[in-house]
Amino acid sequence: MSRDVDQSESPILESEEELIAFFKASEKSSEYFRVGAETERVLYSKDTLKPVPFEGGIRPLLEGMTEKGWSLEPLGLNKDGMSVSLEPGGQLELAGKPVTHTDAIREEVNAFNRQVLEVCEPLGIGVSTLGMRPFSKVSDACWMPRERYRGMRTYLESRGQTGHNMMVMTATIQANYDFDSEADMVKKMRVGMGASPVVAAMFANSPFGPEGWTGYRSSRCAVWFSVDPERCGLLPMVYDDDFGYRKYLDYILDIPMFFLQRGAVFHDVERLTFRNFLKDGFNGEKATVADFETHLSTIFPEVRLKRFIEVRSADGGPPEMAAALAALWKGLFYDADSMQAAYELLGGYSMAQRVEMQHTAAQDALKGHGKGFHLGELAKELVRLGVDGLTRLSQGGEDEAHHLKPLQDIVESGETLADQLLAEFGAGPFDDKVRRALMSRSSIVAAS
Repeated sequence: MSRDVDQSESPILESEEELIAFFKASEKSSEYFRVGAETERVLYSKDTLKPVPFEGGIRPLLEGMTEKGWSLEPLGLNKDGMSVSLEPGGQLELAGKPVTHTDAIREEVNAFNRQVLEVCEPLGIGVSTLGMRPFSKVSDACWMPRERYRGMRTYLESRGQTGHNMMVMTATIQANYDFDSEADMVKKMRVGMGASPVVAAMFANSPFGPEGWTGYRSSRCAVWFSVDPERCGLLPMVYDDDFGYRKYLDYILDIPMFFLQRGAVFHDVERLTFRNFLKDGFNGEKATVADFETHLSTIFPEVRLKRFIEVRSADGGPPEMAAALAALWKGLFYDADSMQAAYELLGGYSMAQRVEMQHTAAQDALKGHGKGFHLGELAKELVRLGVDGLTRLSQGGEDEAHHLKPLQDIVESGETLADQLLAEFGAGPFDDKVRRALMSRSSIVAAS
């Protein structure tokens, strides 16, 4: 989840055209392109394997991180352009600073993991790399005391069957990329949306629920299918001939707001759309740029346009997978030849096929196939294009393609992290000994 946007002194919006300008102003020349990575981790009690409460658990963790040079914020941390925030169920999210090279992302993640482990060990807290909390139910959750999450919790309860599961049970790795023009944005959104089911298949790492195997390789991915159809999933409009800033904005404007934030207070706005808020206000309050940024952060398609393009389809995973995700998308997005090849590879599918890919990826990962597609074969080609793109981008410098080695191994074998766990531990149900062995196997124990 995104951090709260600073509301103080935010400019009042007068027209929709200002929001078109918001996206336009985010364009960057390619020499300024960067990659930003976000990595979430599920925390658990080593004693009980249950979620960690804020008081007596996560609060002392955050306080302990100040001894590692981090500055404490309300329900978060910051240091040297990086930030740490708490997800609704106490998942820990590291948002790295924008960098040019994937090595920097791996170094950030490794350093953070070392520090977190040093603080967590005496607190009896384990740090899981799974994409979904196993062996727990939503009713076991320890909700974080953040007003934003109270508003989301209330809203999503009425919209789908799994909104609360998404909030407190899941963990992901994501990455953010720049664009240099509206046309570049359109192409990246299409490639990103088309590749998202394939990426979900490659990164599948959440096969277990309260009783054992859920029937999905990526239970996290499956959870998203029933969160809120208005603001989640694949976006058909991305493939329309007239897709651009205006069309994406129309989508955003017609989605109801979760809440209206003023200072520390989050107001229920009763499914007010941002378009109507911009036009008529709410209880005397006018829409601001900060309100728009907050609203953007509450929209959850598989690929999201903000001041950058955010790819969102991968399960949480170990440090090498966070670096692999960042490197893969960099090779596809920032090298023109690889992006064009990926555009052509993924461009011919119908929306029905794309939705089928999503569901197949959640259930069968790289073994999934349907009419006109095989996810394993598409994954091999995307990884190859990523390697080729990174090699060209290196221009005689240090090649980042080595970060794709974990993905190369996965696509060649067809065995994802989820498949490896299923082969090692079976489908369950599990006794306490096996549960502890599984959590130990899937947790961070040292930063390599």
